[in-house]
Amino acid sequence: QTGLTFTSVAGAGVSPAQTIGVVNLGQGAMQWTASATAVSGGSSWLSVTPASGSSDGATHAPTPVTVSVSPAGLNPGQYYGQVQIAAPSADNSPQVAMVVLNVLPAGANPGPIVQPAALLFTGAAGGESPGSQTVTVSNLTRTPVTFTTGVVTADGSAWLVAVPGKATIAPGDSQRLVVQPATGKLAPVISAMI
Repeated sequence: QTGLTFTSVAGAGVSPAQTIGVVNLGQGAMQWTASATAVSGGSSWLSVTPASGSSDGATHAPTPVTVSVSPAGLNPGQYYGQVQIAAPSADNSPQVAMVVLNVLPAGANPGPIVQPAALLFTGAAGGESPGSQTVTVSNLTRTPVTFTTGVVTADGSAWLVAVPGKATIAPGDSQRLVVQPATGKLAPVISAMI
């Protein structure tokens, strides 16, 4: 993840925290530190947790780092910052992710904010379905928002479900959607995205 975008409405809500995965493609345990720097708008709107951690080269599993923004006191406009992950034992250290915060004028309606914008499921043909994943829908306005969920698949079959099918989100709040594939009866397919 080399870039993150957040949206906020002045005097109302802000999009939820996002995560960056720190992966150790080498061997052993890689110790790292994380820091956040606001390039514009002062220093207090951008934060990262945890400030340090370790990633295991044996599993290559990503260690999550949470990036949050707090736009209180910021005027409408764009603000820039960066998150730096530094690991002294890594040849490609440090790694930097750019952060953009869009603060919209009071009363603006950016529509529901959906994160993440895409999900990837992988499973074996005829085997068990992969586990569910979640999508967060956020309401950044000062009025409730009602939404309905629809699922469309390329083959037209009903192998993907998202719940709840309908919900109302309070001002400045978020709602999680659970997305579950049922892949047991699907034929093998190799996909590529460019």
